[in-house]
Parts: sequence; C-alpha cells; structure tokens
Amino acid sequence: DVCSCSSSRKNYREELKKVPPSESCLPYLGVSLTDLTFFDEGNKSTKKTTEKEANATSDDYVDDGTLKTFINFTKLNLMAGVVSDLMNYKSRPYALKPVPYMQLFLYYSMNSNVVRSEEEMDRLSELREAPKRSVKR
Repeated sequence: DVCSCSSSRKNYREELKKVPPSESCLPYLGVSLTDLTFFDEGNKSTKKTTEKEANATSDDYVDDGTLKTFINFTKLNLMAGVVSDLMNYKSRPYALKPVPYMQLFLYYSMNSNVVRSEEEMDRLSELREAPKRSVKR
C-alpha cells in the first residue's frame, strides 16, 4: 500500500522516486514537513568536535581549553535535500486544462461574504449527496 505509514512511508518514497523528471508530480507536503521537523528537532544545530574527530590541534581549542563549537552542516545538508526535492517538483511543468465550472466555483467561494454555520454546511452537503438506495430483499 503506497499510503502506508510503516517504515517512515517507505512505499510512498519509493513510488515518488519512480516518477520521471519529465512528468509532473505533486508530492504530499506532509511527508516533507515531517522530515524537516525530524531533522531539525533530532539534530543539534551546533556540535563540539571531539579530540579524535578534529585530530585536535591548538587551533581547535578556545582560550579556556575547551574545544570550539562548529555549525552542524550534516543537519543543514539533510534539510537542504528535502527543500531541494520540493523545488525540483515545483519546477516541473503541469499540463492542467482550465475547467470553467471549477474556476467559477472557486472564484465565488473565495469572494463570497456568506458565512455558514457547520449545521448549515452539513445540511447543504446532505442535499447534494446521491440518494440512498434501498436494498431489495
């Protein structure tokens, strides 16, 4: 199932990778936002290099003898990858055809001063639903 949440939406991510660059694609933004949140909250923005990582020389230490603090570029690269993917999808051509009925509907919906209660919206929704068919026995 492509929409399964298991394994961090593995199936969805694999299907998304299969879309050729020449085809339009509208990815689910929620997955990208989740990734950005995970990378941001799961990784510190700065890190102190250990003596082993730095092969610490005198340049790696601050005057008080502690190691310098560095920007965590690994975190920033992970986040930049997500944004880059979104920008890539954004730049693809979309061959959408105008649908006059939908254009009018959206225009009047967005420019209407009518405010309806939830009960009124439920009533209108039920009026537009297909009639319920009775089951013959």
